[in-house]
Amino acid sequence: MKPLSLYCTTALIASLAPAFADVTPSDVWDAWKTQIMVAAPTVNLGTEETVGDTLTVKGISFASDGEDGKGSATLGDIAFRDLGDGTVQIVIAPEFPIDFAMVDAGGEDVAGKLVMRSTGLNMVASGDPGAVNYDFKADEMTMTVENITSAGTDIPMNVSFALKNAVGVTKTDTTDGYKFDATATADSMDLNVDVANPEVPGETFKMTGTSKDIKIVEKGTFPLNTNLENMAAAIAAGFDISGNISSGAANYQVDVQGPEAFTGAVTAASSNFDFAIGPDGLNYGGGAKTITVDGTSAAMPLPIHAALDEYVFGLKMPTLKSDTAGDIALVLKLIGVTVNEEIWAMGDPGQILPRDPATVIIDVAGKGNFTADVFDPIAMAEVTGSPVNMESLNVNEVRVAVAGADVSGTGALTFDNSGAEMGMPPMPIGSIDVVAKGINGLLDNFVKMGLIPQEQLMGMKMMMGMYAKPGAGPDELTTTVEMQEGGVLLVNGMPLQ
Repeated sequence: MKPLSLYCTTALIASLAPAFADVTPSDVWDAWKTQIMVAAPTVNLGTEETVGDTLTVKGISFASDGEDGKGSATLGDIAFRDLGDGTVQIVIAPEFPIDFAMVDAGGEDVAGKLVMRSTGLNMVASGDPGAVNYDFKADEMTMTVENITSAGTDIPMNVSFALKNAVGVTKTDTTDGYKFDATATADSMDLNVDVANPEVPGETFKMTGTSKDIKIVEKGTFPLNTNLENMAAAIAAGFDISGNISSGAANYQVDVQGPEAFTGAVTAASSNFDFAIGPDGLNYGGGAKTITVDGTSAAMPLPIHAALDEYVFGLKMPTLKSDTAGDIALVLKLIGVTVNEEIWAMGDPGQILPRDPATVIIDVAGKGNFTADVFDPIAMAEVTGSPVNMESLNVNEVRVAVAGADVSGTGALTFDNSGAEMGMPPMPIGSIDVVAKGINGLLDNFVKMGLIPQEQLMGMKMMMGMYAKPGAGPDELTTTVEMQEGGVLLVNGMPLQ
């Protein structure tokens, strides 16, 4: 089921920034109605009441009913106050509730409340009736999840995040659907998560901490009659949203109780997350730098200290059915991974293996298309065979470096999709060049550790010599893996059976 409350909250927050023209409370409310109606499938716009210079709207509610389930949400009162200078102040209560209820396709129900608490909040609308702009600032804005129940049973849960000294600017256009361009910053974000398993006494998860220097940049287009319950149709109609969330230093405390107990701290120097979904495809990714994990675990009798210089992830792919190939990419990087000597000593007490920082990299990009809309579950279920036609794939870098050994590969592939209708995956054609450093040394160390019998070592090295050639440096091997039509696989020109 689509997260209805997220759509509603996005519509609410995206109403938050300046300009210099005249708008009235009715103009601003009309703009809100447009953006609310394109963000939710079924809307009750509540009742309106004007007293003096203020228009108050009560009882706004949303509902959805799709194959994945159904849900509803109701907002608290919202007031639009004419400031007399062509601008309008948007007033919500210091405790602004959003009640929600959801039922999934299996009949499981969840209900609860989101409460936005604010101090020093000021939101002002300005601009033109079809292009209302907003600015907001707040000393603190906290969103809390409360009163969660499932099947009538209370779920022990306390989840909240708080933005300190938040400032935002949003420009909107409601002349044809709804478009927005928003930027917001905050000095910090405090996170608190406290969840208990109602079925297992004593099994809990707690996390608290702070991220500094928050920045959010987002823009989007919601065409008229957008139905986010049918994401494939919405994207085909022009739904398009993208953004970036970044933060500076972060420090979080984690406490997990139960069979997999863990207590410790996680820190990062910085992090970021990018996202985009629209006719041009799905693209999301991000990462963090200088990550540390310190703690103790029930699964390990030793203290844990792990560090990571950089973590990167990314995924790109088309979203719509097409006969034209679009961009496809996958990136995963774990760079500079280290662990404390106590953990190393569990497998290598004699300190035979080098303790060099480990690195894992997967970086591939190519072209391909889907034979059905990815976000249409009915269409995807009706696909026979592979739903993906791959055209090409560049292996920019695949690398594993650990314990003194370093294996990397690059290459380029095209694909034969002729067997797709029979359920066969795309068959690659092309070559990948592999460079391996330190493999002989690693095998020698495995013998010293007793992991490989001495009498097997020579046979293993002879086997590598059959499919690899000496490289430019000491203990370096190179090989080319070639894939030909008909599924033929060659390693340095030798067939691999």
